[in-house]
Amino acid sequence: MSPFALKLITKLLAIFAFLSNFDPTEAQNQNKLVIEGLEVAPMSNEKCFDGEQFEDCDFSKFPTCKDTEYRCYNRTNRRDRFQSDGNPAYYIDYNRVFCYPLDLDCSSCTPGRFCRPEKRCILDEAQYPCEQWL
Repeated sequence: MSPFALKLITKLLAIFAFLSNFDPTEAQNQNKLVIEGLEVAPMSNEKCFDGEQFEDCDFSKFPTCKDTEYRCYNRTNRRDRFQSDGNPAYYIDYNRVFCYPLDLDCSSCTPGRFCRPEKRCILDEAQYPCEQWL
């Protein structure tokens, strides 16, 4: 089996598992890390930007993707808020959320990379000891 076919099958299985178990209300209320294909869905502690202000993320404002696509949130760093370790807080801009084909990788954090165990974006991955990057 080709590497491309294996990657596509892996993504499809991840999306199937996600769709069969996903409850957006439960995910928000319990602050769970929800994997949407190879992307992390918004968590209850994350903020979204509607063009004027930051707010709790509203799932109805995200695009609806086809069965052959998954949602990429393209989180970006804030310049006015920082974590206790000096890394910037990140937010989701509704205008930067896109549907990507299953065979295209998504950048969860732009710039930066998503650290799964910490459930957050890290600006400089080379300088940060994360056990598992997304």
